[in-house]
Amino acid sequence: MNPRPSAGLRRQVTQRAGDRREYCLTSQADAIASHQIDHVISEKHRCPTTLDNLALSCILCNLRKGTDLSAIDPATSRVTPLFNPRTQKWSAHFRFDDVWIVGLTPAGRATVQLLELNAYQRVAERRELKKGGENAHHRLKGSTNALGPNAGATTTRGGQQCLVIDGYSAC
Repeated sequence: MNPRPSAGLRRQVTQRAGDRREYCLTSQADAIASHQIDHVISEKHRCPTTLDNLALSCILCNLRKGTDLSAIDPATSRVTPLFNPRTQKWSAHFRFDDVWIVGLTPAGRATVQLLELNAYQRVAERRELKKGGENAHHRLKGSTNALGPNAGATTTRGGQQCLVIDGYSAC
């Protein structure tokens, strides 16, 4: 199995997602870092790198989800499967309450908690985007207050400049 999707497969995933993150629905145009391709069910669990098993994700969701398939529903304290963007409809599991993402089902609540979809930096980002205007994207890229102390910092990895967000580097 090849863990890296081909360029063609990446384009298909991006087009299918409408160029939006499939867990938090932010568009690539509004994102600070490029979206990543997430294996909904990891190859570690013997799932292939196919269109039916891939989702568009931000670096934070991708890293926080890792190879997890389930998490604890904070309302019931029970282990529950995570939201699966390939087999489930986002609006059946989540809704927006202003800039907050609310989990409506056990899978929605567990996913919100595990992926930290309402972490300070994420809510601040959505608040800036909601303000809108032609400079919203620029304000996000240049704002250390809204996105945390390391937002906008850069590092170099393998000769490539990477943006640091919430302690993770996005290249």
